[in-house]
Amino acid sequence: MKNLIIFISLLFLSGNIFCGDLESAIVGFDAVANTSTDAIVNCDSFQKPPDISVDLNGDPNLYHLDVKLGRSYGDKKSDYLGDEVSVLTIEEANELFEEFSRIKYLHFKYLHDGCFSRAHELALIAKEHGIEMGKVFLSSSSDRAQLFPKNWINNPQAPVPSGFMGWHYHVVPYVLVEENGELKPFVFDVGVSPKGEFVEDWRNGLEIKSGAASLTYKDRDYMFADTSYKTGEVSTIASQIEEQRLIEELGINEFLFRKEQGWL
Repeated sequence: MKNLIIFISLLFLSGNIFCGDLESAIVGFDAVANTSTDAIVNCDSFQKPPDISVDLNGDPNLYHLDVKLGRSYGDKKSDYLGDEVSVLTIEEANELFEEFSRIKYLHFKYLHDGCFSRAHELALIAKEHGIEMGKVFLSSSSDRAQLFPKNWINNPQAPVPSGFMGWHYHVVPYVLVEENGELKPFVFDVGVSPKGEFVEDWRNGLEIKSGAASLTYKDRDYMFADTSYKTGEVSTIASQIEEQRLIEELGINEFLFRKEQGWL
């Protein structure tokens, strides 16, 4: 059957086979087709890698200790604004983003809140694998929410509740990646952005209008931009996991109503 399909395809594509030569063409084709081999490439080998899972029976604030990334990322580091940050190649940074994206317990249905906790969790996971990450905060320059992912505009699949107006600030972890001979911050906005990107590209994808927000770089241990208090190496992801569970149980609108009333 395989030989017949290949032959018919070649017959229609070729303008050099005439009726008088059909018999000899068939004989010649059979000789070639019978010595052919199946394709070497197995399409199954291109399946999406599996999620990275942890034992969910323990303390959620210790999950980061159980995450196993698929490779090491070297130990090169450099100072950036007074903070020692890992230096990765662009290939390594893209692969790290992909690995972060596969950490199953961080697959949150709604991302309207909690960026501070997710950024801290990724930085802690990275530290366990020898990667030193800093944090970069993008903060609105007014009392209005000035940050809204442009790839969420008019997107019914965006992971936010109906009526979401944007953020006053947003934070992500970063490493350094060389571009045109210069080390630049490369951010990991997992769940919000489809890929890792340099900080200015990330900023442009969030600002409602240019210049609406300012950047602040902080050590990994800081949870917020406007504080001198360091959270340190303590995870806070348990509260976010619990909120996602309640959203699943109550529905997003009921959850937000109860939270606003102080009932949760």
